[in-house]
Amino acid sequence: MGFLAIDEQVGEVALTVQLGYRWSDTKWLRAEKDLWAIFAKNKQFRANFDRVEATYRSAAIEEIDTTTNVALYGSIEYSSRDKEAPFAVSAWQGSLEAEYSHPDLESDFDYTRYRIDGYRFQKLNRRIMLIVGGAFGASDGYLPMYKRFYLGGLSTLHGYKHKEFMGTRFWMLNTEYRVDFPRTDLAASLRWDVGQTALGSSFSSEDEVKHSLGISVYLGDDVRLTLAKRLDRSENDNPIFYARFTHDI
Repeated sequence: MGFLAIDEQVGEVALTVQLGYRWSDTKWLRAEKDLWAIFAKNKQFRANFDRVEATYRSAAIEEIDTTTNVALYGSIEYSSRDKEAPFAVSAWQGSLEAEYSHPDLESDFDYTRYRIDGYRFQKLNRRIMLIVGGAFGASDGYLPMYKRFYLGGLSTLHGYKHKEFMGTRFWMLNTEYRVDFPRTDLAASLRWDVGQTALGSSFSSEDEVKHSLGISVYLGDDVRLTLAKRLDRSENDNPIFYARFTHDI
């Protein structure tokens, strides 16, 4: 794999540009589910891509074991956030990435894949911030399973299972109303997430839009505890708890 990276920072504004060439010989990792953990001693850990439909997953595993993926890729990332105090002032954050794989590159795949993300951190007063962001991704050609887009879980649709929804295109919107408590490092927020995935060249009425509501508690700028609930059903929809450390968004 080779790449060229340009990283510039002027004050609190950072711009990173990457161009690269990636050669991937892939093999499927047979994960062991019966592992020991400090906080879940008898837990059965999830298999890789366990939310994917079984018939497609079996074929995709065989594909991973027998193919080579070669691609050209590029990305641009921009941020005006203060790394030392990311919620202190209004700021922008965004990225654009694209990837191209083709048999002419000695790849077993033929696709174009791109994604764009953007977030606005809007300070409404000394203690209140509105965070609004979105993402969109799409592709042409055939994407292997590990290159498809997934929604569900941390940083996507809180309240849903990890990578519950898969598609060759997606969109997502995240909104958070955050309040800082005076003379402490604590903050709390109300959040709403919405998104949609699709398999194919466009979205249709069969591709259901998913929503969730949640609350978050911040311990300083690096720890976030979230409790969120999916809104697409009335059974088996218990709230899910998340703990995240050193998060970006």
